[in-house]
Amino acid sequence: MASARETVARSTPKLEPVARRVPRVDFLGIGAQKAGTSWLHRMLGAHPQIFMAQAEDKDLKFFSAHYDYGYAWYERHFADDGGAARRGEFSTSYFYSQEAPARVRRYNPDVRLVLSLRDPVDRLVSHHRHEIRTGRLGAGVPLEVGLASNPSYVEQSMYFTQLARWLEHFPLASFHIVIFEELFRDPARALRDLYEFVGVSPSFVPSSMHEKVNEGRVPRSRLVDKGVQLSTAALRAVGAGRLVESLKKTGLEKKVKAANSRAGGALDPRLAARLHEAFAAENEKLANLLERDLSIWNRTSTS
Repeated sequence: MASARETVARSTPKLEPVARRVPRVDFLGIGAQKAGTSWLHRMLGAHPQIFMAQAEDKDLKFFSAHYDYGYAWYERHFADDGGAARRGEFSTSYFYSQEAPARVRRYNPDVRLVLSLRDPVDRLVSHHRHEIRTGRLGAGVPLEVGLASNPSYVEQSMYFTQLARWLEHFPLASFHIVIFEELFRDPARALRDLYEFVGVSPSFVPSSMHEKVNEGRVPRSRLVDKGVQLSTAALRAVGAGRLVESLKKTGLEKKVKAANSRAGGALDPRLAARLHEAFAAENEKLANLLERDLSIWNRTSTS
């Protein structure tokens, strides 16, 4: 029986590069949502040889939601790169977008792709807490209700299925796959590997390497949480993005959010077991494709 890697390889068409001017973007972070991408974005942006573009909410979403704005709009976000050796951006919607893989291929067939993956059940739980934190769901809505009303909880955790669509347009060698659990077990090694992949000095060590970003907690007051978000967005909208980044470095925003948050609560062990069983086949296909041990995901409880 053919392996998952062989099956995907046979289905990958040989696409000819599209002739056009040299793209301004060297690498893309494409996902997955709630898998450490905010931390990765910050660590990439901290490197002196890298310029990371971002919109008001970090993600440009050009290849998924704003493609009709055109390349000129997209590349304006990289105009102030300061002569950086590498330019990139992170938009987690790309991983799940039906159109993004072909659009990215058309823009730059040689682009390097960064993908972070997390225990699919933990990602799903964090996704649910994010929906509550942003007000899309009411406080205290059970995970079962979120699962029943939002199919993206499961779809976005089906990593093999999502990655297989990208592999119709790019070879596996174009991807750097970060495993979330390994990332925080040894962040220094993870960053060395990541920096080397995007083509910059791997010896750089960010001072903020051990800082946590966007922990999956639930706000005590949604009004306070929304106020912080709106203040940040307003500053970016008037061109004060650098001021926002400077304020973040002081830790003020982080302290306000921490004071206004509470733990999300543990997942019922029986539901956790059912969810892990539901993802088992998908995880096995992914492990075979990547030729990596993903047994760390085969747990029956999550917090």
